[in-house]
Amino acid sequence: MINYPADPFPAGEHLRHLAAAILGLASQIEKDFRSFSRGSSGVLSIGFVGTATHRIMPDVVSGLRKIVPDLEVQVAGELTTPELEKKLIENQLNLAILRPPIRSKHVHLERFSTETFALYVPDEKSWSILPTTMSFSEALALDLVAFPQGSAAEQVIAQHALARGLQVNPVQRSSGTGTILAMVRGGIGAAILPVMGAPEHLWGLRKITLSDAPTIDLALAWHPQHTTPVMNAVRNHLRSLIPALA
Repeated sequence: MINYPADPFPAGEHLRHLAAAILGLASQIEKDFRSFSRGSSGVLSIGFVGTATHRIMPDVVSGLRKIVPDLEVQVAGELTTPELEKKLIENQLNLAILRPPIRSKHVHLERFSTETFALYVPDEKSWSILPTTMSFSEALALDLVAFPQGSAAEQVIAQHALARGLQVNPVQRSSGTGTILAMVRGGIGAAILPVMGAPEHLWGLRKITLSDAPTIDLALAWHPQHTTPVMNAVRNHLRSLIPALA
């Protein structure tokens, strides 16, 4: 009996390589599915209110990259609470770091921390006569650059003023915390902001403590009908991450 070499036909060789590729792909899909089910990979979109953009947002994104390195985090900053609430309802964002109150009963909130407001003034000679501590009423008498009407921070400040028989009459309003701070640095006026709303390094600014300052919460928000394993996992990470930052 004569033995001939069993070389595969070209079609058979192609099928062998194809089968190996399919098996490899199936194995990778299984790994990806397990990773996604654990919430350790995938895509997550998260929005930040303006007063959480400059200090909290960078630390949150950096922290998530260390904890879940395979997660792709898409970020939107400098938004108002009403804008974030709308994007959650329309499923344009998975999660939002915002300032209550919110209007929708369909958006869930988990409060992380409460912080006070402080007064930020230009670091220039004409403002240097102001003391290091002032009352809230004294701050309202200054030229102020304020948040837009309807924003969460504006509502808290307005209610705090109303309780004292006062009104907020700003010389300028802006929806972006960065824009407000730029106006303060430019000498247009002062601003009343949550203490975590300003950058850590106050270049061109001076912080003044308010003796009877209002307080505002920092919260995580999401729409329960739009949850995913990735969202649930990240929410658990944020529970320990954000309180350490605030």
